[in-house]
Amino acid sequence: MDKPHKLSDTLINSTKSVPEPVKLTDGGGLFLLINPNGSRLWRYRYRINGKENVFAMGEYGKAPYGESPEAKALRVASGILTLAEARESHAKAKMLVKSGQHPSAVRAEARRVARVARATTFEGVAREWLTRESVKWKPETLRQRERLLEADVFPLFGKRPIAELKRYDLNNLLLSIERRAPQMAVLARQLFQGIFDHAEEIGSVAESIALRLTKVKTAKVRHARQLKVEEIGPFLRDCDTYQGTFETRTAMRLAWLALTRTMEILGAEWAEFDLDQSIWRIPADRMKMDRDHIIPLSSQALELLQGLHAATGKGKFLFPNKVDRKRHISHGVLWKMTDSIGWRGSISPHGLRGTAYTIMQESGRWSETALDRLLAHAEENKTRGSYDAAEFLIQREEALQWWADLLDALIEGKEGAVVRYLPKFRQVS
Repeated sequence: MDKPHKLSDTLINSTKSVPEPVKLTDGGGLFLLINPNGSRLWRYRYRINGKENVFAMGEYGKAPYGESPEAKALRVASGILTLAEARESHAKAKMLVKSGQHPSAVRAEARRVARVARATTFEGVAREWLTRESVKWKPETLRQRERLLEADVFPLFGKRPIAELKRYDLNNLLLSIERRAPQMAVLARQLFQGIFDHAEEIGSVAESIALRLTKVKTAKVRHARQLKVEEIGPFLRDCDTYQGTFETRTAMRLAWLALTRTMEILGAEWAEFDLDQSIWRIPADRMKMDRDHIIPLSSQALELLQGLHAATGKGKFLFPNKVDRKRHISHGVLWKMTDSIGWRGSISPHGLRGTAYTIMQESGRWSETALDRLLAHAEENKTRGSYDAAEFLIQREEALQWWADLLDALIEGKEGAVVRYLPKFRQVS
């Protein structure tokens, strides 16, 4: 028959710390060690093969009033035990000692197994794969993949062991994404393939199931609509009435003046600009084609940027995020702006580049090659695609100033205006 317990919460709470450690015994080798610094630690003294050992069980604490089962589990897992919980832990430890096992070794193994289980959850393996693959991707590519996983995948089975997932788990998710966004479903399937192939490589699954996933339909590609010349003026005038932020209006106007891609505009950094020379140099790692790109700024673009610099020039980005200024503005702001001013479905931020290209080409002033350099288009022939970033720079400078003057004329309502002003050329090193 077990001896009666000796401790009580009243005794524990009334015992104060003194210059020397104090031991309050409860029986069966369980005691509470009260140290001079005030810490109160549960200890279990036991013997195996005649050798004395001490098992550190945790720290004495009280359960908060109204504590939920989940909160209790977290508290106990962190090692904060009430008197009753310490006695339960002590009883389990005694059973282990009777079987010749050290409680500390059993606990260490349980923690190791838990760590392995966490590391081999779908989310653990996925994040490990993302880290490995991210060296090959641009930052925005990594963020796109992280957002998809965090929004659609991790909430469903991120915490489940990856080895337990079945094809139907992934297929059901793919089909639900496909109904909402076919292109995202295609990307999700690609991510699953990469993650499960990685899981097979590191031994988290015996065999990758991703190659046998359901085929998802690819959305029909809808090319961004181009505006007619007579629509440009009304559109830009409507942009000026936009009730959103000054930075968003400026980003839209800069997109029309510089004719770069949306991601290149919104992620632009002040370090890329030489306003004295009216030059914008975009590094290769921010360009879709992975090539440095030089944009000679028109006088209108320069004036726009000088005004913006007064507002955001002390930071890194031209268009900083309002919540976290270490990041740039969201990629969706120009789409939202277009929708809010009543042009939804009539034009997209991507469509303006095609609009400009068509109008410039029809003017007959510049060669197709010069315009391709201006818009940083890809070259089908890789040898032809290797070129100096400043190639055709004079023609590109002329074209962008001509284009900026044309936009001014169209905004003023001068239909069919012929812009005769051509800029002075400058040398760019």
